[in-house]
Amino acid sequence: MKILIYASQPGHSTTRLMDEIKKANKRQPEKEISGEVVYVYDLYSYCSENTKGFDRVYKRGVNKSEKLIARDYQAVIPRLAGTGFDFGLVNLRHLNRNLNIFSTATDTGLKFCSNKFLTCQMLSEHGLRVPKQILAHRPTDYKELIDMVGGLPCVAKLQRGSQGAGVFILNDVLAASTALRAMEQAQVDVVLTRFIDTGTPANDLRIITIGAETAEPKIFAYKRFAVDSEFRANYSISGKGTKVTITDEEKEMALKASVLLGGGIFGVDIIRDSRDGNKPYIIEVNGCPG
Repeated sequence: MKILIYASQPGHSTTRLMDEIKKANKRQPEKEISGEVVYVYDLYSYCSENTKGFDRVYKRGVNKSEKLIARDYQAVIPRLAGTGFDFGLVNLRHLNRNLNIFSTATDTGLKFCSNKFLTCQMLSEHGLRVPKQILAHRPTDYKELIDMVGGLPCVAKLQRGSQGAGVFILNDVLAASTALRAMEQAQVDVVLTRFIDTGTPANDLRIITIGAETAEPKIFAYKRFAVDSEFRANYSISGKGTKVTITDEEKEMALKASVLLGGGIFGVDIIRDSRDGNKPYIIEVNGCPG
């Protein structure tokens, strides 16, 4: 089995995946698993004039590009974010749909997950509970928007961002005015979300779903904690997490969200409202979970 790890850039996740492939080979040498890391701009997608299907993907070479042989690969693991994300999605679609190589995430699912409001918009459309939120571009009346999501404190988010970046809390009028005016000047879209008290320290659930679209999906979860007075319960920030038992409702929410986003592997983030019987809300879905 050969796995293509298609990544935006070198990093911990690609190194870790290659390490796990080596460990798997030691456990089961008869499987003969190998991995190959290819970076986002090193692939060229080619559409053939032939109506019987001769589309291809080429891999950048030192002197000449090399045709990638689809049958040599059993799976693609995309690790796309930031630089070259949109370009990478086009190539991933070509690998997955035109060359029929199985992928752990689809271009459509990753595109939805890259936009926080778009994700919640789809989930809300299909009856999944998300926090009250509003999307605006350079609004003229911030107080009106803040009131719509339940007043202060509230949470402001950029539409794109990962590992807690671009998410901050607005505790008072001065903080809200300063932050939102700055975002207005920068001409960025802002998402305002109702603040939900998850307890002390702040925490959330990271639920990993694998094959939610199949008859026998796998699901794993852990609880992440914020550090000190921080409200973002993100493992990349705090490094703190513990095993957790999730409810049937939370399991159903995570699996349904994953199916709606096209299936594969997802990290579904859920928070529990400590002031309302721990009612769960999906806050975002990650297409390339850590």
